Amino acid sequence: MSYNKEGITATVGRQRIILDNARFVGNVGWRANEQTYDGASLKLVNGPVEFFFAYIDQVNSILPALDMDTNSKLFNLGYSTPIGKISGYGYLLDDQDRDIQTDTVGARFSGKAAMDTVSFTYTAEYAAQEKEANAGNNDAEYMALELGVEAKGATFAIGNETLGSDDGAYGFQTPLATKHAFNGWADMFLATPADGLSDTYIKVGGNAKGVKLLAVYHDFKADEGSNDYGTELDLLAVKKFGNYTVGAKYASYKAEDVKVDDDKVWLWVQTKF
Repeated sequence: MSYNKEGITATVGRQRIILDNARFVGNVGWRANEQTYDGASLKLVNGPVEFFFAYIDQVNSILPALDMDTNSKLFNLGYSTPIGKISGYGYLLDDQDRDIQTDTVGARFSGKAAMDTVSFTYTAEYAAQEKEANAGNNDAEYMALELGVEAKGATFAIGNETLGSDDGAYGFQTPLATKHAFNGWADMFLATPADGLSDTYIKVGGNAKGVKLLAVYHDFKADEGSNDYGTELDLLAVKKFGNYTVGAKYASYKAEDVKVDDDKVWLWVQTKF
């Protein structure tokens, strides 16, 4: 059930939740079976201010084995300015199946500024996480920074995302994220290693004769210690034909100190009617 009027949206029952860039809470929309949430949510919008709260009783993941009975609360407060959006959040996740409490508190700023025919994009984010479990308590930090340029239909961006480590005993986790969109499409780091993960990347995109093109190169290293996790090249091409869309996607992961090489290819056709 849902109510939506005059800046107020209230929903009870099974629902899709996507907060900010889906790095911490998302719907895993790339999968055929999306991630949804059973619970109650409230969204308030007043001019540039947006507030969101949800109580989550059940997480319905992309695979039944990953479903969770929870007692979780999600808070997100956003404020839009002429140069970008500032978000503050608290995600208090209680996985009752595994008896793990993961609390994450952070802030994010993301925006875009135009100068003549060139636009500059920028994102900065920081979060602190505390995990409580029978095996012990751990703390870790998250940091992300990205700078980009858009001109004449082409985009270029460089950035780093670091999921920190607690002295090699625990890596910062994002259990409700749309993980496929981050740290490489080969999905080698869906669970952050105990030594953490530092992902330095370069993105280049554009459009050639109606074909959307994107290339991303990742350099993965441990946040704690000296392990080199390897590199990955991701390529994407998508073309629309009326109500149809065809796409191809490729991921090539090259391992170094840990894991093994992996290559993945996706082909798809989509229609709207």
